[in-house]
Amino acid sequence: MSGGSIRHALVGTNIASELRTQLRTSGCSVASSDLRVATPGDSLFMYPDVVVFCGEAQVLDQHQDTLLNPILLIEVLSPSTEGYDRGFKSQRFRTIASLREYALVSQSEARVELFRREGDTWSLHEFAGLDAVCRFESTGCSVTMAEIYRKITFAPQA
Repeated sequence: MSGGSIRHALVGTNIASELRTQLRTSGCSVASSDLRVATPGDSLFMYPDVVVFCGEAQVLDQHQDTLLNPILLIEVLSPSTEGYDRGFKSQRFRTIASLREYALVSQSEARVELFRREGDTWSLHEFAGLDAVCRFESTGCSVTMAEIYRKITFAPQA
């Protein structure tokens, strides 16, 4: 999503930075929303906020700008795109054979919804509150919610 808010940018960068730090000596790589991802069976390309792939990047063609083998995709939800991210985009991402996890990260509260592939099904794991720890099994990384929401101030709840 181009033209995102400061909150959107900070949350995405916080997650990507923490994952990159934890994965720097592994065979996995972390990329930002500049890297597009292809879904199988069509020519649809999407730009997740954070992408993780392990091993050699499998790309669509010689341009090397379209990834085929992500294991983790993360979307920071925005009011204007939340329905699309939860619906169509989520459904298309889950058709990618290599994908193990897909996360939806709120900007308005400390909440991460993580969809994890378990065999032929997907299960939902929720993490809420700044004291929680979000575990990305696909990467072996754990990221505290306080780190995900570093420098984000939430409005007091009524």
